[in-house]
Amino acid sequence: MKKIILTAIIAFAFFKSQAQQDPHYTMYMFNQMAVNPAYAGSRECLSTTLHYRNQWTGIDGSPKTISFGIHSPLNNERIALGLQVVNDKLGVSNTTNLSGIFAYRLPVTKKSKLSLGLQATVTNYLNDLGKVTTAVGASDPTFSGVNQNLFLPNFGAGAYWYSDKAYLGVTAPHLVDNKLENKSGISQSTAAKQFRHLFLMAGCMLKLSDVVKFKPSTVIKYAPNSPIETDLNGSFLFYDALWLGASWRSDVSTLRDKLTESVDFMAVYEINEKMRLGVSYDLTTTKLTGYTNGSYELMLGYDFKSKMDRMLTPRYF
Repeated sequence: MKKIILTAIIAFAFFKSQAQQDPHYTMYMFNQMAVNPAYAGSRECLSTTLHYRNQWTGIDGSPKTISFGIHSPLNNERIALGLQVVNDKLGVSNTTNLSGIFAYRLPVTKKSKLSLGLQATVTNYLNDLGKVTTAVGASDPTFSGVNQNLFLPNFGAGAYWYSDKAYLGVTAPHLVDNKLENKSGISQSTAAKQFRHLFLMAGCMLKLSDVVKFKPSTVIKYAPNSPIETDLNGSFLFYDALWLGASWRSDVSTLRDKLTESVDFMAVYEINEKMRLGVSYDLTTTKLTGYTNGSYELMLGYDFKSKMDRMLTPRYF
């Protein structure tokens, strides 16, 4: 019975909630274009990232997110283009975003730039409520005839300042509050719509010795009618090859009884100048602790660099 109730809650969460809807990532600092279009081109080469997140493992219908991003500056170094594909599954809901990205980059100093980014997004929102299983069974009449298959246009914007030692960004990945309703105008709730999310991110690199560097970073997320969520991360880089880090994430659930949602751990290995591989694990501390084994992510990044593309200093962001 507990499993049925949990499955129904998760399946209905996105549809009924006014809170956090956009996917979040523990290794956000290695996948910033997933939320900020202004990040495009900042690695100064053709760069790709493949990211997979499995949240709350062990619970049927728990969120699973896969994203792929590719971006590069053009011959006109002030202009960069990118493409981002994100698929997010939550219970019986399946959301796919396809985003085209444009960034215009302005030099601020010899070692820093300010990038302004825009993205146009098409979202395919599938909501197959006929698959919901409740205490009544798989054919609960409550969910009969309310399946959805929507295509929703949107656009977002962001700004990103960066140098070889620090970065600061602000972004709203989608600005249109699309209603999640059928063409007939029928929806399950007057609150069933996309809500605008705002992200503020910052980080820097501190050299502790010739062997060890330290990178603190944070991302703050805001959505209407939801508490502000904060991620704080500290990562150590050894020999410019191995990242080991930990994060703290605040609790934004409606059943909030403590300040901490999870404590996260990550490791990223820079295989060579072009390829990096990462893994992270989130230790859940909310009331879901008794039902889940936590969350994990996998990340693979590849930069298509030639000898002429090599920078005097490595890209840490």
